[in-house]
Amino acid sequence: MGLFSRQKLWDTLDDVGHYTGSIPWYSTWRSRRFAAAAAFISLIAIIAVLANIKDQELHATWDKVEKGNKLFADSASVSDSVYAQIETYRRVRPINKDDISRMPILKWKKLKLISRLDTSKEHNRPVMISSNVVFLQDDMFKKGTAYLGSCVKRDSITAEKPENDSLPSSEKWYAIKPNYKLCRTNYQMNMPAGYVFADSFYYIEAYHVSLAEPLLFKHKK
Repeated sequence: MGLFSRQKLWDTLDDVGHYTGSIPWYSTWRSRRFAAAAAFISLIAIIAVLANIKDQELHATWDKVEKGNKLFADSASVSDSVYAQIETYRRVRPINKDDISRMPILKWKKLKLISRLDTSKEHNRPVMISSNVVFLQDDMFKKGTAYLGSCVKRDSITAEKPENDSLPSSEKWYAIKPNYKLCRTNYQMNMPAGYVFADSFYYIEAYHVSLAEPLLFKHKK
């Protein structure tokens, strides 16, 4: 770029501006570049801290919960405005040959559908999708309890179904018998085309869960 590279040109202009007093120190190219780098590093640090907090919350119950245990929303899920609601999930899977064989349709149509199935292992893994059952934070305060339901089993293999073409990542879930006195069941559930339920359970993400009622509601009783 002639006498100066682009970066050297900006650095030279910064130096001239400093010398003449026409450019304050915080407006220079180098200072803005440093500020942007510092902001990016701070963002990464915040994300790492939040991920660590979530991991700690998860391990607070994961190794302790057993079948039949009562599960409650943890204190953060009750008091933090970020968690206006706790979603539940259903485990679903793509239809397979056996599903099609049981359909009340003509045999040739069954064969046609079966011929079009994607039988790859990657495609046929079960995934989690949002269900029609939701626990609202406001309802917990109205009814004075954060009791979500009793544990049926744990799942650390199934991933939530991604909304785009990104690869799914596994989560940790508790299958529960929902507390129908607290949850709402009228939310819309969007079953993906070509999928069926993999089981009859409702699931919640493990990091929302505590084995005890939050102190806030214990004091109200």
